[in-house]
This record gives sequence, C-alpha cells and structure tokens, in this order.
Amino acid sequence: MGIETDGGMIIGRMGCDIPMKDGVDIDEWADENDITYMSLVYDAQLYDRVYGFLVEDVWATNIEGEWLTQVKELAVKFEELTGVPALLMGSQDVW
Repeated sequence: MGIETDGGMIIGRMGCDIPMKDGVDIDEWADENDITYMSLVYDAQLYDRVYGFLVEDVWATNIEGEWLTQVKELAVKFEELTGVPALLMGSQDVW
C-alpha cells in the first residue's frame, strides 16, 4: 500500500466549481455522465479534484485537426452537462 501518481490533460473544472442540485452526489453524477476526475492530492476532497473528460497527450506541433476538434467538442459537452465553461488543464492524479 502506498501513494501512486499519474497525470495528464483533462477538460473540466474543479469539483467546487460545478453546481450540484441538492441531494446529488458529484461522484455518482460523474459516473452516470462518463466524467472522470483527477485528484490533486492524496485522499482528495471535492475542492482538490478536477472533474471532466481526459484527453490524449499530443505533440505541441500537432495541436490542430482531429485532436483540437475533440477538445472543443468535449468542452461543449462539459458545459452542457454542468452549465460551467470548461478549462483544458494539465494535472497530476494522486491516489
């Protein structure tokens, strides 16, 4: 048992920035909508998690075409689900 880490890019927002209706658990909501989260610290709480859609790493010279289209589509989908504009963020994931 120990702390493990990973990282990547995610289109989304911090959990505390996503409004949830009363009685709705953000983790259950995320599972129902194929949204994942990345924890910024071990044993993270809501304010230490980024919820959204993972995107593949890409060479800086290839940020266009299909990859960019996917990023934009996922940003729109995230905002439709949450009402909050999405950010493209690089993040660690600690668990």
